[in-house]
Amino acid sequence: MNNTKKILKNFNVKKNASYIVYGIIIFLIIDIIFISCIIYYLNNLKSCKCFQDKNSENYSNLDYLIILEAIILFVDVLVTIIMLFLINIINYYKGGAKNNNVNYITNIMLIILYCYFIYNVYKLYKNIDNNCSCTQSRLRYLIYLQTFFMIIRIIFIMYSYLI
Repeated sequence: MNNTKKILKNFNVKKNASYIVYGIIIFLIIDIIFISCIIYYLNNLKSCKCFQDKNSENYSNLDYLIILEAIILFVDVLVTIIMLFLINIINYYKGGAKNNNVNYITNIMLIILYCYFIYNVYKLYKNIDNNCSCTQSRLRYLIYLQTFFMIIRIIFIMYSYLI
């Protein structure tokens, strides 16, 4: 009877793990669409005359934003592929130890990148003209939402080290 409980417990853990992986895959697919729309909007801004006029006074680095979005998109696609393979090997999943040095370095790099990204989005926001039709796409709200989530991520990263 005791062995049966262990088997059922392991089955539930594996079943829950596969649900988590499916949830992550769905989130990543939504994120891929989300980031693709942001890249499309930023590329359209590069050819927008009224935006370029304002951008010459208060320069916001669109190329940096597009490159960073492309990197995030690439990572999301890569992680999605990894998650799809992970579903096939979920039965062999075993825990492992964390390397705290890698976590510290990664989190510091993320904070620096996110802060620079947020700064550039703020400058981009300042260059959006209400009278300019090419800057008034609803897609601009996606980049503001992404910036909000980056701020939340920075707060969580910093909070995790304070505890």
